[in-house]
Amino acid sequence: MRIAWFTPFTKNSAIGKYSQVVTDGLSKICEIDIWSAESDNLLPTRLKVFHYMPEDNLLQKLDNYDYIVYNIGDSTIFHKTIYEASKKFKGIVILHDIVMHHFFARYYIIDKSNPEAYTNEMTVLYGAKGRDAAIDSIGHKRIPIWETDEVMDYPLFERTIEGATGVIVHSKYHSDVVKPRFLGPIEIIYHPYYSYSELANELSASRAELGLPPDKVIMISVGHVNPNKQIDKVVEVLGEDEEIAKKVLYIVIGPSDDDSSYLTQIRSSVEKYRLDDVVKFLGFQPEDKLRAFMSNADVFVNLRFPSMEGASWSLVEELYFGKPVIVTKTGFYGELPDDCIIKIDPNNEKEELRSSLRKLINDKCAREDIGKKGQDFAYANFSADKYSARFFDFLNTVQDFKPLIDLVDKVGKELDQMGASSEMGAINKASYEIQLMFNK
Repeated sequence: MRIAWFTPFTKNSAIGKYSQVVTDGLSKICEIDIWSAESDNLLPTRLKVFHYMPEDNLLQKLDNYDYIVYNIGDSTIFHKTIYEASKKFKGIVILHDIVMHHFFARYYIIDKSNPEAYTNEMTVLYGAKGRDAAIDSIGHKRIPIWETDEVMDYPLFERTIEGATGVIVHSKYHSDVVKPRFLGPIEIIYHPYYSYSELANELSASRAELGLPPDKVIMISVGHVNPNKQIDKVVEVLGEDEEIAKKVLYIVIGPSDDDSSYLTQIRSSVEKYRLDDVVKFLGFQPEDKLRAFMSNADVFVNLRFPSMEGASWSLVEELYFGKPVIVTKTGFYGELPDDCIIKIDPNNEKEELRSSLRKLINDKCAREDIGKKGQDFAYANFSADKYSARFFDFLNTVQDFKPLIDLVDKVGKELDQMGASSEMGAINKASYEIQLMFNK
């Protein structure tokens, strides 16, 4: 069996790291090639890597594969060429994000210089409300949707799975969102990750070598600094509770936009509460340095609200380190067992965050107990071997669905040649009959 695996494969992409682990596991059972638009700063792999662009004749080689897999996330930098290839050659889509609005807003408005296409997508998928929101966003009559939490109402993921032969997601939460929009097979497969022993071999830096104080509880948040990370709430709790602040060092590791008003807001709060010695922003860190800091953490803070991801690579990684993780009780985060992470109700965020931090800071045994349970859960559920087994089972399901997918394509082409429109009764009848076949 031959599989073409489309993915970002740069060291700067979390999905690239995910693909590195997955393809290494799958390659033990089948022949799998990496297809990546990047050619620099690539992750190491023993697999063959094809470098392509959507217009390349190289893509014609895809006819030689049994399955094509497209990893699609919300960054146009990493996923634009993958999305465009998926529209030319059918395959399985691994959808990493629930909200794809930022991808398509940039894709149409900036990359394609075609804001009308963005408005059209919003109209087709979400009706008059979507059209008006798009027009007002483009016309600067409101705060653009893509800068607000309203993106949850207009996720725009639908186009990424249109025509797919199957869809893989990483949480039940994500599956429940996708199912009403996709008749084909959907599979939930947990993220895999490196084993902890592999991580530990890379982590030799001590607290002293990293310049970390020996007498403080080290709290770390990882990821792109943006509003849904709720870092501002953590800073407010530290600023309002001197008892907590004097015992911790809170480190934020991750890039931010050059003109980030959110980062400016957080820094202002740090200054207001005089937390310069308590809160540190390290920006982007290379992989080895990032893991060294994570190895020396006592507590991870991984809040997300709203939750726009299908799952969380960072949470999986943090659990492997055997340290307690504080999360928001929402989406994928809410699905994990209550005893292996600490869940914060988004409706009572600051108070529950405050009480959870006090408990963890003052009770080392509690930190160790929760961290160990989280690590055990990660070992049991987030392995490449388990991923591979579920993936190959899903390929059989995709193959079983193929006749129905082909039928839908044929009916669609026939109706299009007939000039059929959504208002015609024949369309509703055909849709109803096809849906019955898929539900059997």
